[in-house]
Amino acid sequence: MKLINEDFLWFAWKYKVFPVNTLYTTDGSPVEIIQTGALNTNSGPDFTNSQVKIGDTHWAGNVEMHCKTSDWNLHGHSSDPAYKNVILHVVYEHDGEIIDNIPVLELKGFVPENIIGTYQNWKDNKTWVPCAPQIHLAGEFTRNIWLTRMLTDRLETKSLYIQKILEKNKNDWSETFYQLLARNFGFKVNSGPFERLATTIPLKTLARHKNNHSQIEAMIFGQAGLLEGEYTEYYPVALQREYNFLAGKYSLQPLEQQEWKFLRMHPRNFPTYRLSQFASLIFKSSHLFSHILEAKTLKEAIGLFDVSASDYWISHYNFEKESAKKVKPKLGKASIDIILINTAIPMLFTYGKLRELPDMQAKALDWLEQLKPEKNNITRGWENLGFENKSAYQSQALIQLKNEFCSNFKCLECGIGVSILRKN
Repeated sequence: MKLINEDFLWFAWKYKVFPVNTLYTTDGSPVEIIQTGALNTNSGPDFTNSQVKIGDTHWAGNVEMHCKTSDWNLHGHSSDPAYKNVILHVVYEHDGEIIDNIPVLELKGFVPENIIGTYQNWKDNKTWVPCAPQIHLAGEFTRNIWLTRMLTDRLETKSLYIQKILEKNKNDWSETFYQLLARNFGFKVNSGPFERLATTIPLKTLARHKNNHSQIEAMIFGQAGLLEGEYTEYYPVALQREYNFLAGKYSLQPLEQQEWKFLRMHPRNFPTYRLSQFASLIFKSSHLFSHILEAKTLKEAIGLFDVSASDYWISHYNFEKESAKKVKPKLGKASIDIILINTAIPMLFTYGKLRELPDMQAKALDWLEQLKPEKNNITRGWENLGFENKSAYQSQALIQLKNEFCSNFKCLECGIGVSILRKN
């Protein structure tokens, strides 16, 4: 017997991928499916609010599914009150007697072999995307509808994360934006220490020094734990002196210096550059989130992030360590795009959602459509399969599809996967 799991049975029942006019229970009574019901992902029967006609009787209730009839007792359903209202036991293979007088419908021999074979091939497939060999069977309309759903899911997931931070910050939107911004300024490699840095020094503390760039930079570098050495150059000495005073004033406790990663990175991505750019951004605008909300155009929003690290970092990659080549310490366009995609836009979306401002959510989506697409291994993989990737709107959807569905083998929950199987 081919390896069938309950996920496949749910799919087969939900989409009725079998001849519905020739179904019989194991005791020979004809079965008519009036309503498959709703899939229950919590405890209890697999489908609720189902309706079937067995013989001359119309039944309404729940449907339970197993690979084999004997699984009913194996899972202890006979003693579970939640299964008292099961009207039909759907199994792939009937391997024993009827249990608890519940009619049994066996699907073995009814589900087309080519559908089972395709599903089995997907499970055994070691390619980047399980359905890659048949993905052309999903039409462009199906792809676009599903990718729109993927983008919405991705924004909703980010929104839930933001709401948790917002709750911790007692609904302080500016502080929440600042912490999320810090995390994304770490660009994955240093996102953890950047996020911890922001929680150790509140935005309100930095805002008290909004007219003094050197003090803001000193607090950020000091809290990062990067002002612990003995220096001779004016710039780090001045920052260290400033931080020592402010640390005493605000009782600041810095991070450990070893938390920051420098290895195998381009110098312009070193945390020293990013921290100085971050300090410049905080100095430039202590009300950055308000400006994001007020921005009328994407160009205006991009302009808010037009900042550079201090001039010291043109010729240095760490304190008192000169770089072989001079670099531009300005925050690049690609970096700004990533920050907008991962910080500003999810915050806009969440603000619009919680404040019931659909125009704000529409602005978030519009900016995604205007931004250039992300280029990484995931988006390149989809492009090789013929998918368009012309905007951040599309790249975010493609990343969500790969990470949440393809990598977790959720083919039977995927609109594209279902479309392919149903065409089989």
